[in-house]
Amino acid sequence: MEAWNEAKLDVGFYDDQRALLGLKCSVRVVASSLSISCLFLEEEVALHGLRNGQGHYHMVASNGSMQATLHRFKDSQILEGFWTRRGRRGFWRIQLPEVALAAEATKAPARKKTTAVARAAPKKRKRSPAIAA
Repeated sequence: MEAWNEAKLDVGFYDDQRALLGLKCSVRVVASSLSISCLFLEEEVALHGLRNGQGHYHMVASNGSMQATLHRFKDSQILEGFWTRRGRRGFWRIQLPEVALAAEATKAPARKKTTAVARAAPKKRKRSPAIAA
């Protein structure tokens, strides 16, 4: 799994609206699925999609309000594609940070070197003499 919480989203429109640049979004890639969460046109949108070919994703919003495509070349930090939402159309681009959260989280902490410590042999208990009956 790879995850980025500080990805930057640029959104372009085919109508007269000015492009939105540098919006914050979260991106998660797990096996062949891609999930994106962002504030899109003043509404929190969560999109999910499966890989359809090498680096191609077809995305659908969890509430059905938006459909999109995204493409990512192998080892690229950029995803690009097109979107449609409630009759509007446009394109978008996501710039991923250089380091994924998963890469940081999966690094095993360095183990401290320990030296062997000799254990003291257990003390022998003194047996009390048997009581004659």
